[in-house]
Amino acid sequence: MRAMTVPPLSELLDSSTIDTYPYTKSFEDARQDECLVLHTTGSTGLPKPIVWKNGMLTTYEAWRLVPPVDGYMPTTEIYQQATRAYTSMPLFHTSGINAAITWALCLGVTLVYGDPHVPPNAAYVAQMHQFSGVNATMGAPSIYEELSSRQEWLEGLKRMHYVVASGGELWY
Repeated sequence: MRAMTVPPLSELLDSSTIDTYPYTKSFEDARQDECLVLHTTGSTGLPKPIVWKNGMLTTYEAWRLVPPVDGYMPTTEIYQQATRAYTSMPLFHTSGINAAITWALCLGVTLVYGDPHVPPNAAYVAQMHQFSGVNATMGAPSIYEELSSRQEWLEGLKRMHYVVASGGELWY
C-alpha cells in the first residue's frame, strides 16, 4: 500500500500557483480503476477492506434519477428533506463516505460530525440532536436502540426527518 503524508491545512489552502496534472484517461478507460479503499468497522465480524472503482461512483448520479415506484417516494426525495444531518460514521467507513457523497455532494445536506475524541454513544448523540441544529441522523443501530429507551432521547429522534441505522440490524 502506498502511503502519503497530508500537508498542513495552511499549505492546502495556499492560493499561490500550483502545478497542473492533467488527467487524460477517458471514463471507459478508467471505469475499472480503483479510486477508494475503505473498511468496515468490524461490527459484523473482522474489519474488511472495501475497494471502490470509478464506475461505482457513477451509480450515485444514477441513484438521483430513480423515479417513485408504486407510490413510494425515492430515498433521494426523503434525504433532501433534511438540511443538516448528524453522522457518527467516519469518512473511512463505507457508510460515512456514502453519506458524504450522497447527502452532502449530491443532495446538498450539511453533515455534522462529533468530536473525534468522543466515541459515539447514546448520551453524546442525544446531545448532538439537541444542540447541533440537525434534522436527520445516521449511526450504528446500537446507538438508536439505546436512544429509544429514554423518553427525552426519543423526543429528540421524533424531530428528525429521518433516522438511518447503518452497519447492522436494528432491534427495539
